[in-house]
Amino acid sequence: MESIIFLRCLFTIDNYITIKKLVNKMHELFVANLKYICYTYIMSNTIYDVIVVGGGASGLFLAARLDEKLKVLVLESGEKVGKKILASGNGKCNLSNVAIDVSAYNNLFVKNALESFGTRDTLRFFSSLGLKAKVDEAGRIYPYSETASSVLDVLRKKLENKKVTTITGVKVDKIEYKDLFIAKCGSEVFKAKRLVLATGSKAGFGLNSQELLT
Repeated sequence: MESIIFLRCLFTIDNYITIKKLVNKMHELFVANLKYICYTYIMSNTIYDVIVVGGGASGLFLAARLDEKLKVLVLESGEKVGKKILASGNGKCNLSNVAIDVSAYNNLFVKNALESFGTRDTLRFFSSLGLKAKVDEAGRIYPYSETASSVLDVLRKKLENKKVTTITGVKVDKIEYKDLFIAKCGSEVFKAKRLVLATGSKAGFGLNSQELLT
């Protein structure tokens, strides 16, 4: 009789532990789903001033230079922003070149870009972020540390200080305009008054650059 009671107790305790684990797991799933639902609702109902599609060199640079009063969102398809920055200049990140001559370019876009924001402007900008630069014998400008991570660090810090929202691991499947720009990333939707494509070009192997959206 005592053995039967003992076995029943063990069975009851075992069931209790199993049920408790199941309840805990269900609670975890419920909380996770609730967080995702809340996140999706908030993001889909948030209207940004600017969405920057692409978290590479140009996307981060643009987001860092936009007015601090603007609500900015950066969407990056890769796991991390600035991956190509780390690979540029053989890992040293060639910021610019002192020998750049606007007259050497026949492309009007390049001329306008360099005239509106040249090498000196680039150096002043990075200096304002606390990044020191130096020039090598060929006129190439590198961060004084000669490490590309220094460049990425100051850009990310600037975005953090400006409270720029950065979302990685999302690929923009479609862009629409209906009074607002709408960027669709699977089931997620992001809205903004303005949208900038900074997806860059095809990169080297393993750098995960998006193709230009058309």
